[in-house]
Formats: sequence, structure tokens, C-alpha cells
Amino acid sequence: MAVLVGLSSLSVAASPDAAPATPTDKPSLDQITVLGQKERALVEHQVSSFVSAISVAPFRESLARWRTPICPLVAGLPRDHGEFVLTRISQVATEAGVPLAPERCRGNFYVIVTADPDALLKAWIKRDISLFGDAGGVKIRSFLKATSPVRVWYNADLDTAEGLPLSGNTTSMVPSGHTTGSPIDGVPNNAHALGFRLSHDEVRELSSVIVLIDSRRARGVSFGQLADYVALIGLAELRVDADVGEAPTLLRLFSAPEKALLPGLSSWDQSFLKALYHTEQTDKMQLSEIKISIVRDVLH
Repeated sequence: MAVLVGLSSLSVAASPDAAPATPTDKPSLDQITVLGQKERALVEHQVSSFVSAISVAPFRESLARWRTPICPLVAGLPRDHGEFVLTRISQVATEAGVPLAPERCRGNFYVIVTADPDALLKAWIKRDISLFGDAGGVKIRSFLKATSPVRVWYNADLDTAEGLPLSGNTTSMVPSGHTTGSPIDGVPNNAHALGFRLSHDEVRELSSVIVLIDSRRARGVSFGQLADYVALIGLAELRVDADVGEAPTLLRLFSAPEKALLPGLSSWDQSFLKALYHTEQTDKMQLSEIKISIVRDVLH
């Protein structure tokens, strides 16, 4: 692809009176190579900035993704529109490699459309005090006070590299003949940690996601755009308000709608999701591997 771009950028229309081209008029292989290298370097920089901006990579922890099969539930839309959104989420998930639960399942990917999101959240919290997991008050208040057309909340668990829950039992860590009484009793721990410098002993697994859509503020977008946007932000833990520069992504649907003319997910969005689920989650270089994978897709 790089060679083709290099050639096309140097081509000109020939006129009837133009003198025959001489060997010196033709682009050399060196020129083509330089143009190809420059284009690749530009794409690599843009992809790197894009992935770094949108990814949530906590210090010394892995990127979060779904290991438990997703069970999307849609509320607040007419039946046909709701079925459309559910179908599209399932299609995007399948293409990315996200596990899907059977038809009859317990919801963990909630998509709710309402004209009064604040009232709905207040009622929901009263009914389910575990709605926001073990998140701190600052993070919860920020979500509750948000005024964006679409809000997303992620609950994630920390599991062993094998995908097993961390143990809260420290008995095995106490010498024989001693009582426990340890200040770390009940604190989740990984009895199978290997301590390799290049891999994570624990991985973050998305356990539930809430996508709350304010129907008053989300006007002006098509159901196709909305369904793809919901799929993108629900299948990966993202900074939805990140500055993505000129990257072709549907994440600008509400932050910069004049630039988000995409009818749905861009090739970059699709490549990101695919790379997230096809790179090794325990690898501490996963973010770099994702970038390499997207560049490969974009240039081919």
C-alpha cells in the first residue's frame, strides 16, 4: 500500500506536447521507499496517540476486557429499535472475539435510554447498593453529575492470570502452629503469582457495564451510529472523552459531531477491539502489541 501511495503522489497528467519522459523524470526506488517510510511513520504516530489516549491502563495492572460472556439488555426503546441495538452489539462482539452468553442469561451489559437519567439512577441505587461495586465516592459523584449524552460505568474484577477469582484466605501463608489474626486476613491475594517481570500475575475482567443514554441530549444521531457507539464503549474500558486528534473514530460522535461523519465504527475502532481481544492480556507489553496490530491492519 505504501508503494502505491508513493507512486500516485508523484504521477502527473501528460499533455500531447509534453516531451518524452527521460529516466531522470521517473521517481527512483529510493524516493518511493522514503515516501513509504514517511507514511508508515505518520500512521504509527497517529495510532500510538489514539490508543494511548483512549485506553485505561492503571499503573501495574492489565487492560480490562470481558472474560465472562456478555449478556446485553436494552431498556427504554421500542422493541424493534431495542432488537436492532442488541443485534448490532452481538455482531460487533463476535467480530472482535468477545464471548457471548446464550439467549437466556443474566444481564451484565446494560443499555438504558431515558429522558431523565438522574431520577433513574437515584431509584436504581436505592434498589441495588452494589451498583457501582467498590468504587470511591469521587468517581461515583462524577458519574452521577455528568451531563454528557451518553455515560458509561465499568465494574471490573481482579482475577488470577488463569481467570480465577483471587482468594481472601491467608491460612496457607501462616506457618504451622500459628493463629491467623493477620491484618491482611480477608484481603484478596493470589496464591499462584509467579512474579515474572514481563507478565501480569492478575488481570482485570469486566464484570458489568452500564451505558446510560440521555434521549434528550442524544438527538441527531442515527440508530446505526448509536448502536455502534454503545458497542465500542461497552466492549472495552475506554476514556470516552479523550482527545483523539484527527483519528478516524466514532468516539467523536458526541464530543465533536462535526468531525464524526462516520456511519458506524471506523476501521480503527474495529481493529482496536479485535487487537484488545487477540493479544495476550497478561503481557505487560499488550498496549504496544495492540498498536502494532492496528498499524498492520491500517496499512494493509
